[in-house]
Amino acid sequence: MAKGDKYDLRGYNWQVRELADGIMIRYDDQIIDAANKGRYNTSPVVKVETNQYHEVRFTTRSGSVYYFKVSKCAFPMHLLALTMRFGVEF
Repeated sequence: MAKGDKYDLRGYNWQVRELADGIMIRYDDQIIDAANKGRYNTSPVVKVETNQYHEVRFTTRSGSVYYFKVSKCAFPMHLLALTMRFGVEF
């Protein structure tokens, strides 16, 4: 992934994963569960924003931007974790 790339992944399922230095997002076009943690991942997330279309935008340390649907979050408690860490509202 190059610095500053934009990814429209609103059709993908996603989850938050802890890193030693923050969080990353794991995502997949298949269901994320105990058997599938997500095939793809972002670099560390530095900014999280939401909009009126029930979408979430993640900006990574490299400057890449990822768009996901809030409803595609595999584990709703991860939304609470994002609220606590980044102050966003869902």
